[in-house]
Order: sequence, then structure tokens, then C-alpha cells
Amino acid sequence: MAARWLPTQLPPGDYRIDSAPPDLEVNQIALAWSLGAYRFDRYKSAGSDPRAQLVEPSASGSIIAAACRLARDLINTPANDMGPEDLKRPPPSWPKPTTHG
Repeated sequence: MAARWLPTQLPPGDYRIDSAPPDLEVNQIALAWSLGAYRFDRYKSAGSDPRAQLVEPSASGSIIAAACRLARDLINTPANDMGPEDLKRPPPSWPKPTTHG
């Protein structure tokens, strides 16, 4: 889908999807945008170049995109930097468990 190229082709800034073409849903565009915005930058310095950002992404698209980012990070991390102990810990991006009751 063409939306996956938007984060790299548009000028830096915040963007919102107001409407979608008849054959697409807004959450599909948001998911494609999120997947296209992925960068593996674990070993890069803290400074990053500004990019186009999607504000108000769909909730379901955000969950799927977060899962895809985690899978991509696990795939891109070298084995010597991701041992069994590292795999047992939840990623820092996951919400902290809460107790109910």
C-alpha cells in the first residue's frame, strides 16, 4: 500500500488522516504508515532526524504496529546481543502489569 512510504516521503511534521479512499479504511492507512515508519536504531546515537508523524492513529492499528515493531527488533538484533535471559524479559515498550482487586 502506498501509505507505507508516507513517513519517509513527506516533510517532517504531524499528520492526521481525515478521510480515506473508498476502497480503504483509515485504520488500514494508519497501520501501513506505522509499518513504513519502522527503523531499527538500537545501535545508533540518541539524536535522530525529524520525520513525518501520524497523530491520532487507530487503536487496533497501533497494537498491530507495536507487535510488528517488536518482532522486527527481535529479528534484527544479533544473537550475541539477545540471549535467553533477554528474551524472558518483556520489552520496555510494554505496559507495566497492574493488579486488580
